[in-house]
Amino acid sequence: MRPAGSHGLGGTRGRSYNEPGPLHPICLRAMTITVTVHLHNALRRRTPAGWQNRLSLTLPAHAAVRELIERLQLDFPREALLVVVDRRAVSEDHLLQDGDVVHLLPALSGGSARHSYTIPYGRGELSFSLPVPAEILSPRRTPAARDPLSVVRAALADPVGDVSLADFVHARRVAIAVSDQTRPVPYRYLLPPLFATLAALGIADERIMLIIANGAHPPMPPARFRAQVHLSENIAVVSHDCDDTVNLVYCGETAAGTPVWVNRHFHEADLRIVVGNIEPHQFQGYSGGAKGAAIGLAGRETIDANHSLMTHPDAQLGRYDDNPARQDVEAIGRAMGIHFALNAILNQDKQLVSALAGEPIAVMRAGIPQVGAACQVRVEHPFDLVVASPGGHPKDINLYQAQKALAHAALVTRDGGFVILVAACPQGTGSPEFETWVRQRHSLQDVLSTFAAEGFRVGPHKAVQLARDARRVQVRLVSEMEPAQVRSLLLTPAPDLDSALREALTALPSRPRIAIMPQASATAPILDAARPASLSHPLSA
Repeated sequence: MRPAGSHGLGGTRGRSYNEPGPLHPICLRAMTITVTVHLHNALRRRTPAGWQNRLSLTLPAHAAVRELIERLQLDFPREALLVVVDRRAVSEDHLLQDGDVVHLLPALSGGSARHSYTIPYGRGELSFSLPVPAEILSPRRTPAARDPLSVVRAALADPVGDVSLADFVHARRVAIAVSDQTRPVPYRYLLPPLFATLAALGIADERIMLIIANGAHPPMPPARFRAQVHLSENIAVVSHDCDDTVNLVYCGETAAGTPVWVNRHFHEADLRIVVGNIEPHQFQGYSGGAKGAAIGLAGRETIDANHSLMTHPDAQLGRYDDNPARQDVEAIGRAMGIHFALNAILNQDKQLVSALAGEPIAVMRAGIPQVGAACQVRVEHPFDLVVASPGGHPKDINLYQAQKALAHAALVTRDGGFVILVAACPQGTGSPEFETWVRQRHSLQDVLSTFAAEGFRVGPHKAVQLARDARRVQVRLVSEMEPAQVRSLLLTPAPDLDSALREALTALPSRPRIAIMPQASATAPILDAARPASLSHPLSA
C-alpha cells in the first residue's frame, strides 16, 4: 500500500489504493449505453404521456431488452410484443449494445388479440396474423359444378350465337388454340367432350391439331402440354412462336391500325377453335372468347400494336364494349376467322362452375355477366395496406403473370400505402425481354420516360405496368426470386411475409385499414370513393 499522501491510480490523494475515487468520463460512458427506440403507434398510446415514436434512452451497460421495456412502462401484454434489433427479432433476455436501434411493435403471431389468415403461395399457402382485422376482397364463393363433363357437353350441344360445330362436318383440318402453362384452364373437362363432339361429326383425331397459344411468352414445349393433358397420340400438338415469321400469315389490318399476323397452322385449318377461360383482365377488360387465339397465336407485331392500346383511358379492368384494346382483339379475331370458342368460368378455387360454347363474341356477352357477378367487389375507401396473391400456381408462376395481381391490388390502395405481393415466381420474371430491358433502367421514372421515347414493345411494357404502381404505392415482393434479381427490376424484395408485414405496420397508423386479396388476379375491385380518373378502373358489362 502506498504511503498516505502519495498519488495513486485515478489521481487519489489521501486515500488507500483500494478506495474508489471519482470516475473518469470514459469510464462512466463504459458503464452505460444509449439506444434508439422506435415505438409503433399502437404501443405509444400504452406508455406514459410524453414518449415520442422515436426516442433515445440511456441504460446500464449490459442491460437486457426486459429492462428497456420496464423503463418505458409499457402497458401491453409481453407475449404480444415483438422486439426487433438490427432487423432481427429478439427475446426479452437479449443484451443490448451501445448504439442499438430497437423497434417495438405488436407481434404478428401469438398474443390474445391476433387475427389469423392464409394466402395462396405457389402450390401451397402462407399463414400469418395481424393485430387488427382485415377485409377480405375475393370472388364470391361459387360452388363447383357437380358434373363438369356434363356441363361442358351441354354447352357444346347448345352453342350461343349463329354457329354450330355441325356446320363444319366436312372440315378436313381442325386447329384448336389452347393456353400455355400460365393459365389454369381445366382441359381435363373441356377437351374430352370437344373431341367427342368432333368424333361424332366424323372428324378423326388425325385431323386435329392443338396449337399452344403462347402469345409473346417463351414457347411451351409440346411434350410438357401432353404431360399435363391426356391426349390421343393421333392428335398433333405444336407450340406457337410469335417471332417465327416463316410460320405467320398476314390477314390485313384492324380499324385501330393493328396488322394481323396469325399462326400458319391455324390459318390453314378449315375449323378454327379457341379454348380457354373468361376472367377479369387488367387492360383488356376480360380474357376469353377470341383473345386466346387473337393474341395467343398472333405475331409479335400484332401483339405489340394491340397492347399499345393499354395506355388508352378506357382500356380498363372489367370494361368490354367501350374498351379499345378489347374491341381490337375482336377485330383481330374476325380477321383470323375464328369460328368457335369454348370457355370455362372458374370459381375462387379454380374449379369449373359453368361453360359456354359458340360464336366468340356471343360467348363473351353471355359469360361476362356471370364473371362480373362473381368477381366484382365494391370498396368504399382505399386501404393503407393490401396483402395480395395472384392466386397461387399457375398465376404466380412468374413475375410477368403475378404483376396482374399487383395492378388489381393497387386500385384500392391509397397513395403512399403498401402492397405486399405474395407470389412464388419459381420461373423468375418469365420474360427475357422484360428482364433485359428493365435492368438497363436506373429508376422507375427512367422506365416510364425511356419507354415513352422508344415506343411500345411487349416485354418492356410489363416494366411500365409495374413502375406505374410502384411509384404511387410502396410495393414489397415476397417470392422465391433472389433479392438481387428483384432489386435489379427496381422492386423491393422482402425476406418473408412476416418481415414485409412488420415493415408496413411500423410505418402505418396504429389501426391501419388492411385488405387481403387471396385471388387478386381474379378479383375486380370497384372503388366507390372519388379517385383521380387515371387511377380509377370502373367495371361495366
